[in-house]
Amino acid sequence: MKIYDTHTHYDDERYSPNYIADVLDGNTSGFCAVGCNLERSRLSVGIAERYGQIAAVGIHPQDAPECNAETKAELSKLAENPVVKAIGEIGLDYHYDPPEGTTFDDMKAVQKQAFIAQLQLAENIGLPLIVHSRDAMADTLEILYKFNRKPYTTVFHCFSGSAETATELHKHGILIGVGGTVTYKNAKNSANAVRAIPLEYILLETDCPYLSPVPLRGTLNHSGNLSYVIEKIAEIKGITVDEVVKTCNDNAARFFKLA
Repeated sequence: MKIYDTHTHYDDERYSPNYIADVLDGNTSGFCAVGCNLERSRLSVGIAERYGQIAAVGIHPQDAPECNAETKAELSKLAENPVVKAIGEIGLDYHYDPPEGTTFDDMKAVQKQAFIAQLQLAENIGLPLIVHSRDAMADTLEILYKFNRKPYTTVFHCFSGSAETATELHKHGILIGVGGTVTYKNAKNSANAVRAIPLEYILLETDCPYLSPVPLRGTLNHSGNLSYVIEKIAEIKGITVDEVVKTCNDNAARFFKLA
């Protein structure tokens, strides 16, 4: 069965056009090209157009300082393209030190401002959200809950939280993205989260070129590697690989409103 990859970064310079075409000729039915800043959002839209795929546009929290009025206007314009099916990846990331000359509180404030602005954009145009949250779950949820998002319109990309957090997200109609980390021995949270929530609230993703699954860690990731993720989810859930693929493909179609 063909597999749909809901989170890719094929704008990375390590991917050639032939490489992407070969991925689509393999066991991949399609992918979402996800932007992380304005320039990469433009590139992701171009990739989606070239290969008949879909895109998401947004400003990653690490690039939050660029999220000014001009950038927001450009994102809004990009989102008018019919290939754009989501706003992302956006959110909060408190993992790294703040930029030189700023404080941690300064960094948090800038990230929150960018996150809220893009949430408002998604609300205005009716697109789902791809959320990045690293070491910032409490603040991410506090902001999200203020917007009272409709069920099945938000996914936590590369989810690494606990089973309890996954269960809370599910109760609010929020999905989790599951990729290569679920195959890592030291990533028990991912496996426990998969076990805790219904399969209908899981999206398959690679986050390629990052996070290649076991046994391919350290290599360039691509959508074809989702087979290892699917096998692990099937093992955790005690179901068949085909059931994982069919349900998760259906989830992607529902989330992105694909025909």
